Amino acid sequence: MRSDLPDPRKSAKSGLTRLDYRAWSGLPRFLLPDVADLVRSSIALRFASLDLVLTEGAYQARRPEESLLHQVVGGELETFLASQQDNERQVPGFIEREFRSFLDCGVLARGFLRIACDTCRLDRVVAFSCKSRGICPSCGGRRMADTAAHLVDRVIPDVPVRQWVLSPPHALRYRLAYDPRLLAVLIRIFIRAVFSSLRRRARANGISRGQCGAVAFLQRFGSSLNLKKRS
Repeated sequence: MRSDLPDPRKSAKSGLTRLDYRAWSGLPRFLLPDVADLVRSSIALRFASLDLVLTEGAYQARRPEESLLHQVVGGELETFLASQQDNERQVPGFIEREFRSFLDCGVLARGFLRIACDTCRLDRVVAFSCKSRGICPSCGGRRMADTAAHLVDRVIPDVPVRQWVLSPPHALRYRLAYDPRLLAVLIRIFIRAVFSSLRRRARANGISRGQCGAVAFLQRFGSSLNLKKRS
C-alpha cells in the first residue's frame, strides 16, 4: 500500500474524492483521459497490424427525425406558436429557440462534421448537436451522464449522501421561472436550512465539527411538461 497518500478516514478535512480512495487502497489511479488514450492506442495498433479497413464501428448515428417526440414538435410547433400569438400570449423567445434547436439536433441536413482516422482509414460524418438544456433527450442525457460521472469520480467524497427536494408553492413558480436572482436566493436559503439541521443533529450525536457540502440541480417542468420549479 502506498504510504504517501492521505488517509481516507480524514476525508472531512481533506475533501478526498473517490479517485483518492481508490489510490489509497492500492487500486490503480488512472485518470479518464489516460485510460481513453491507452484504449485508443491499443485498438489502433491491433487493427494496423492486421491491415484491416473498418466500415462499421460501434458508433451508430441516431435518427432523431424518426422519433415520436421529433415528429410531434415538428408537426405542431408552428400551429402552437400561431395560436399563442392569436390569443395574445406570446411564447418567450428562449422557449421558441429551444424547440427549433431541438428540431435541428442530430439532423445531417442541418450541418455535420466529417471525421477520419489515419490508422484504420475509417471515414464518417457526425451531425451537429443542439447542446440545449431543455427538451432534447440526447443532449440532456449526455450532459446528465457526464455530470454524474464527474461528481462521482472527482467531486463527492466516499461518504453517505442524501437527496433533498424543495418544491415551492404555485404562487411563486411563475415568478421564479423568470427571476434568476430570486431563484438563487431561494436555493441559498434552502441549503442553509438543510446544513443547519444536519449540523444540529451531528452535534447531538457527538460530532462537533461536521462539514457539509451540496450540489444543487433545478427541475423546471413536471412529467406533463407543466411548469414546476424544483431544486
